Amino acid sequence: MELKSLNIGDLKIEIPIIQGGMGVRVSNCSLVSAVSKEGALGVIASVGLGEIVDGSEGDYKKRSREALRESIRETMKRTDKPFGINIMCALTNYDELVAVAEEEKVDVIISGAGLPMKLPSLVKNPRTKLLPIVSSSRAAHIICTNWKRKFNRLPDALVVK
Repeated sequence: MELKSLNIGDLKIEIPIIQGGMGVRVSNCSLVSAVSKEGALGVIASVGLGEIVDGSEGDYKKRSREALRESIRETMKRTDKPFGINIMCALTNYDELVAVAEEEKVDVIISGAGLPMKLPSLVKNPRTKLLPIVSSSRAAHIICTNWKRKFNRLPDALVVK
Protein backbone atom coordinates (compact mmCIF):
# COMPACT_ATOMS: atom_id res chain seq x y z
CA MET A 1 0.00 0.00 0.00
CA GLU A 2 1.38 3.37 -0.98
CA LEU A 3 0.88 6.21 1.47
CA LYS A 4 0.28 9.69 0.12
CA SER A 5 2.37 12.50 1.53
CA LEU A 6 0.97 14.81 4.18
CA ASN A 7 0.92 18.42 3.02
CA ILE A 8 0.47 21.14 5.62
CA GLY A 9 0.44 24.30 3.54
CA ASP A 10 3.79 24.37 1.76
CA LEU A 11 5.33 21.82 4.17
CA LYS A 12 5.49 18.31 2.75
CA ILE A 13 5.83 15.26 5.00
CA GLU A 14 6.71 12.35 2.70
CA ILE A 15 5.24 9.67 4.97
CA PRO A 16 1.97 10.78 6.64
CA ILE A 17 3.04 9.87 10.16
CA ILE A 18 3.63 12.27 13.04
CA GLN A 19 5.73 10.79 15.82
CA GLY A 20 4.26 11.68 19.20
CA GLY A 21 6.21 14.01 21.46
CA MET A 22 7.10 11.72 24.37
CA GLY A 23 8.26 13.74 27.32
CA VAL A 24 11.17 13.80 29.70
CA ARG A 25 13.82 13.22 27.06
CA VAL A 26 12.28 10.24 25.25
CA SER A 27 11.62 12.25 22.07
CA ASN A 28 15.13 13.63 21.82
CA CYS A 29 17.25 14.56 18.82
CA SER A 30 18.29 10.94 18.13
CA LEU A 31 14.73 9.66 17.75
CA VAL A 32 13.39 12.81 16.10
CA SER A 33 16.12 13.04 13.48
CA ALA A 34 15.81 9.30 12.70
CA VAL A 35 12.04 9.61 12.19
CA SER A 36 12.43 12.73 10.05
CA LYS A 37 15.22 11.20 7.95
CA GLU A 38 12.82 8.40 7.03
CA GLY A 39 10.29 10.95 5.76
CA ALA A 40 7.80 11.14 8.65
CA LEU A 41 7.55 14.08 11.07
CA GLY A 42 9.74 13.67 14.15
CA VAL A 43 8.65 15.68 17.18
CA ILE A 44 10.81 16.87 20.10
CA ALA A 45 8.97 16.92 23.43
CA SER A 46 9.78 20.10 25.34
CA VAL A 47 8.56 18.83 28.70
CA GLY A 48 11.20 17.83 31.23
CA LEU A 49 14.19 19.17 29.33
CA GLY A 50 15.16 21.33 32.30
CA GLU A 51 15.47 18.44 34.73
CA ILE A 52 18.86 18.33 36.41
CA VAL A 53 21.29 15.95 34.71
CA ASP A 54 25.05 15.69 34.89
CA GLY A 55 25.22 18.02 37.89
CA SER A 56 23.64 20.97 36.06
CA GLU A 57 22.13 23.53 38.37
CA GLY A 58 20.55 26.94 38.22
CA ASP A 59 17.22 28.26 37.04
CA TYR A 60 14.86 25.54 35.75
CA LYS A 61 13.29 27.77 33.11
CA LYS A 62 16.67 28.78 31.76
CA ARG A 63 17.83 25.15 31.66
CA SER A 64 14.62 24.24 29.82
CA ARG A 65 15.10 26.96 27.22
CA GLU A 66 18.72 26.09 26.61
CA ALA A 67 18.05 22.35 26.49
CA LEU A 68 15.29 22.91 23.93
CA ARG A 69 17.54 25.15 21.85
CA GLU A 70 20.30 22.52 22.00
CA SER A 71 17.86 19.74 21.01
CA ILE A 72 16.61 21.75 18.04
CA ARG A 73 20.10 22.59 16.83
CA GLU A 74 21.35 19.03 17.23
CA THR A 75 18.33 17.72 15.31
CA MET A 76 19.02 20.24 12.53
CA LYS A 77 22.60 18.96 12.33
CA ARG A 78 21.36 15.39 11.93
CA THR A 79 18.63 15.94 9.33
CA ASP A 80 17.57 18.49 6.76
CA LYS A 81 14.00 17.14 6.78
CA PRO A 82 11.09 18.77 8.64
CA PHE A 83 10.52 18.17 12.34
CA GLY A 84 8.45 19.73 15.07
CA ILE A 85 8.26 20.58 18.75
CA ASN A 86 5.48 19.58 21.15
CA ILE A 87 4.95 22.31 23.75
CA MET A 88 2.22 21.75 26.33
CA CYS A 89 0.07 24.76 27.22
CA ALA A 90 0.06 23.64 30.84
CA LEU A 91 3.78 24.34 31.24
CA THR A 92 4.64 27.37 33.36
CA ASN A 93 7.31 28.36 30.83
CA TYR A 94 5.12 27.85 27.74
CA ASP A 95 5.70 31.32 26.28
CA GLU A 96 9.47 31.02 26.69
CA LEU A 97 9.63 27.61 25.02
CA VAL A 98 7.50 28.81 22.10
CA ALA A 99 9.88 31.78 21.76
CA VAL A 100 12.86 29.41 21.47
CA ALA A 101 11.05 27.31 18.86
CA GLU A 102 10.28 30.43 16.85
CA GLU A 103 13.81 31.84 17.18
CA GLU A 104 15.19 28.54 15.89
CA LYS A 105 12.64 28.56 13.05
CA VAL A 106 11.22 25.10 13.65
CA ASP A 107 8.90 23.70 11.00
CA VAL A 108 5.98 22.78 13.27
CA ILE A 109 4.77 23.61 16.77
CA ILE A 110 2.26 21.15 18.20
CA SER A 111 0.49 22.35 21.31
CA GLY A 112 -2.04 20.72 23.63
CA ALA A 113 -2.63 19.95 27.32
CA GLY A 114 -5.00 22.90 27.30
CA LEU A 115 -6.21 25.16 24.53
CA PRO A 116 -3.35 27.10 22.90
CA MET A 117 -5.39 30.29 22.63
CA LYS A 118 -2.46 32.71 22.41
CA LEU A 119 -0.10 30.60 20.28
CA PRO A 120 -0.49 32.75 17.12
CA SER A 121 0.48 35.87 19.08
CA LEU A 122 3.73 34.17 20.14
CA VAL A 123 4.76 32.98 16.65
CA LYS A 124 5.43 35.73 14.13
CA ASN A 125 7.24 33.47 11.66
CA PRO A 126 4.60 32.54 9.04
CA ARG A 127 6.72 29.56 7.91
CA THR A 128 6.21 27.73 11.24
CA LYS A 129 3.08 25.58 11.11
CA LEU A 130 0.81 25.66 14.16
CA LEU A 131 -1.00 22.44 15.07
CA PRO A 132 -3.18 22.54 18.17
CA ILE A 133 -4.14 19.22 19.76
CA VAL A 134 -7.90 18.92 20.23
CA SER A 135 -10.04 16.28 21.88
CA SER A 136 -13.42 17.40 20.54
CA SER A 137 -15.10 19.33 17.76
CA ARG A 138 -16.04 21.92 20.38
CA ALA A 139 -12.38 22.52 21.26
CA ALA A 140 -11.50 22.81 17.55
CA HIS A 141 -14.32 25.31 17.05
CA ILE A 142 -13.24 27.43 20.05
CA ILE A 143 -9.63 27.57 18.85
CA CYS A 144 -10.53 28.33 15.23
CA THR A 145 -13.07 31.02 16.14
CA ASN A 146 -10.74 32.67 18.65
CA TRP A 147 -7.65 32.59 16.40
CA LYS A 148 -9.57 33.95 13.42
CA ARG A 149 -11.12 36.78 15.43
CA LYS A 150 -8.02 37.81 17.40
CA PHE A 151 -5.16 36.97 15.01
CA ASN A 152 -6.77 36.52 11.58
CA ARG A 153 -5.17 33.08 11.45
CA LEU A 154 -6.40 29.53 11.53
CA PRO A 155 -4.48 26.43 12.59
CA ASP A 156 -2.43 24.91 9.78
CA ALA A 157 -3.76 21.51 10.86
CA LEU A 158 -5.35 19.90 13.90
CA VAL A 159 -4.09 16.91 15.85
CA VAL A 160 -7.15 14.98 17.01
CA LYS A 161 -6.74 12.70 20.00
